[in-house]
Amino acid sequence: MSKIKAAWSTAPEVIAVVIALVHLTYVFYSMWSFGRHCIFHVASMLLVILLFRLKEAHFVRHRVMIGILLSLVLVTGVYLLIGATRLELSFGMGLSNLDFVVGVILIALVVTTTYMLWGWTLTILGMVAVLYMFFGPNAPGVLKAPAMTPDTAMGFLGMSVCTGVFGFIIPISATMLFYFMLFGDVLHVGGVLPMFIEVGKWIGKKLRGGGAYVALVASSLLGTVNGATIANVALTGQYTIPMMKGQGLKGESAVAVECVSSMGGQILPPIMGTGAFIMASLTYIPYVDICKKAVFPAVIYYLLALIAITLLVRRSNIVLVEEQVDKGLILRRLPVFAVPVAMLVYLLVQRYSPGYVVTIALFACLAIAFLQKSTRPSLKAVFDSLAHGTRMAAEVAVAVMLLAIVGQVVITTNLAPKLAFAIMGLSGGNIAFSAILLMVISILLGMGMPTPVAYTLAAIVVVPALVRLDIGLYQAHFFAFYFAVFAAVTPPVAVGPLVGSRIANANFWKCSMAAMRLSLPFFMLPFAFLAEPGLLTLSIDFDAAIMLLGCLAGGIMLSSLLFRQYFFGEIDRVDTVLFALGVAMMIPYALGLASSEFLVGGAILALVVVTIKQTVGWRCVLKGKWSR
Repeated sequence: MSKIKAAWSTAPEVIAVVIALVHLTYVFYSMWSFGRHCIFHVASMLLVILLFRLKEAHFVRHRVMIGILLSLVLVTGVYLLIGATRLELSFGMGLSNLDFVVGVILIALVVTTTYMLWGWTLTILGMVAVLYMFFGPNAPGVLKAPAMTPDTAMGFLGMSVCTGVFGFIIPISATMLFYFMLFGDVLHVGGVLPMFIEVGKWIGKKLRGGGAYVALVASSLLGTVNGATIANVALTGQYTIPMMKGQGLKGESAVAVECVSSMGGQILPPIMGTGAFIMASLTYIPYVDICKKAVFPAVIYYLLALIAITLLVRRSNIVLVEEQVDKGLILRRLPVFAVPVAMLVYLLVQRYSPGYVVTIALFACLAIAFLQKSTRPSLKAVFDSLAHGTRMAAEVAVAVMLLAIVGQVVITTNLAPKLAFAIMGLSGGNIAFSAILLMVISILLGMGMPTPVAYTLAAIVVVPALVRLDIGLYQAHFFAFYFAVFAAVTPPVAVGPLVGSRIANANFWKCSMAAMRLSLPFFMLPFAFLAEPGLLTLSIDFDAAIMLLGCLAGGIMLSSLLFRQYFFGEIDRVDTVLFALGVAMMIPYALGLASSEFLVGGAILALVVVTIKQTVGWRCVLKGKWSR
């Protein structure tokens, strides 16, 4: 009996690793058609989640319920794999009674598992979408949907095995997200985080609060691979947050820095936390073109992040910390990170498929790690990393399944233009006010969701409304994408600070407000994309350059106001008034409410005046003429 219990305790991990190996094998050898691969992906992701939940269940009734769900997943998966060709050719026409029942079971499995993982918000959204698909023709007024038979509706929802669950965005999960989640865990087992810690110690000897700067670098680089702010905070935060606290930052401030750094990885080309690939899949725009357009927004973000973190460090009165740095460890472990990521970037630019590229980088990471004794992971560590990566990918995949249903309903029933019409009515057709409403919607939809899921949901609902307002497709998608990223730190949910507060042993609300304060200057960027499309290009013209300078000036002044600190000291009443005027001039320009370059000039002038004032003041202090 003890052997049976021991075998069962490892069964979920073993099955998760087998599923990971099947996915990795599929990159090089197509064992079945792409449609069947998507079916296998959906069934296996549900299977992984339910197996782990069954293992963790404490009550008999929970085990019975999960056991029933597991049986239904296996039966449904086998049925769909066997009948895939027939269902694809019929495209939902002439479904048998058994086909329809299997479709109902499939949708129920997705909704139930989503509730188990993500709670009521996403679950209710999915249930409303399914009900609207079947009963939308009975809805009143503008919400009335086109009439269709139940068979046709079920075909669109998934029983044609090329739409809905299997055909809208689940291929993104099956060919992209899954592999990036695995890669993030393999990087972790390769020992790259201790390397970044040593780099942080070295920076800490040169700069006050060096841990904050290493968090900005390390969390951004790892965050751009794993594709989820919450996962990155949980992964790198366990190292960077204690480091920053040890160097003098308060717990909530350390959490804020980690959250801003992890968010930055999502917008950092060329990977962008898989955002670029999802955007390419949704828009049919080449991935390389999207990365090019993301360069200057990322530059602005990181300049503002660097300045805001510097002001926070100065405000916290942190002193230089003398710590022993293991330079040998840095040199030994740097190839484990640098070589695979360099290969990944190069192959992506050469337009190889993301799944293939990440798999090559994953194996390269393991190979390099095994070459040295100091970085060589045990086979158990590799096994655990594959199992954990598969589980994390499965959790994201379940949310993507439900979003696939929602997206298919929005497209099939032509709901997006109706939502856009309603938003235009509320805003009176004003683009700036409409954008503010859509910002709120994007954040609300993204609360509690990993970035790929949050962005996909925003792309379904928000982008069509923006396009309806004559906003360009690139601008609309970047607007939705950025606010899907920012949703991770926006109260009241704020999943990034939620995870970080546990690591820092700090109050959640203090962490949440600190992260929001550090992030607030970034919120003008998506509006700047709408007002000045030239920011989304590598060849910036005069107007785009003015907007770029204005965003930097406005972000610096807003950060300074929020922290009551500037580079050379605390800000006084005169500094506060000048900065407040500068921000007040920059906001309407960024929102597109005013187009005069004099507003940007005024904002920059306010910044220059305070800079000169504080510089002269500190020179006087150094000369002993007066004390500040």
